[in-house]
Amino acid sequence: MQSKITSYEDIAQLLAKFKAISLPEMDSVNLLNRTEKKFIMHVSKIEAVLLLALADYRVLEINASRLLEYSTEYFDTFDNVMYLAHHNGRQNRFKVRKREYLISGEQFLEVKRRYNNGRTQKKRVELNGSATDGVYGQVLVEAATPYKLNGLEKKLENTFHRITLVNDACLERITIDLGLSFRNDKGSINLPSVSIIEIKKEKAGPVTGFELIMHKLGIHGSSVSKYCIGRALLEPTLKANLFQNKIRYLTKLNAIVHDHSFKP
Repeated sequence: MQSKITSYEDIAQLLAKFKAISLPEMDSVNLLNRTEKKFIMHVSKIEAVLLLALADYRVLEINASRLLEYSTEYFDTFDNVMYLAHHNGRQNRFKVRKREYLISGEQFLEVKRRYNNGRTQKKRVELNGSATDGVYGQVLVEAATPYKLNGLEKKLENTFHRITLVNDACLERITIDLGLSFRNDKGSINLPSVSIIEIKKEKAGPVTGFELIMHKLGIHGSSVSKYCIGRALLEPTLKANLFQNKIRYLTKLNAIVHDHSFKP
């Protein structure tokens, strides 16, 4: 099926067909301790994905909006310990980031830890722009990671739009990110044709829920980190040999132009 979606407005119109879920209702599916599976696809497949999800999923709505904009800053040590841990395939690794929900203005400092058993745990503190931010941030980072907050520096900024879907029946949360943009002091790059889907579940198990939709559409799982890919794309001298196949695939996807260009 050729996609009729060519803009964010078209996506918003399709999302309007979903039942809504509010932020307070999302508390039961925060899944701060979870398993994750990611997929990469061209944005032209978003229509097919959403139509198959329409019957069983609700969409997060905040301030009457269902296509939400996010901004993220990623932090690492001066010698890129967290980036290299991911690149080298270490299963026990960390990510430190500050995320802003642009529609509400809420900001959080977040620590994600991936364990050897494949589970991911996220901890966070809300930031309010006061002097206490640094104190609470320091407590979080030093309690949840082997690093110190003053030993980290900002490495990358990232913006994107996100659709969040929730399946109450199998305790599953889906994020669909598009309009990816990266920048740091080395430059900037946009990936307007790339979409990253992440399935967050309480525990791993048989292929169910959203994975069945991905299988039906022939979209295969692919481990990907926005932080690592953004840095690898912007910093040619950074060690990235194990990411080269992923970078080539993303570059190929981003170069695909259909009959209509997708526009914000």
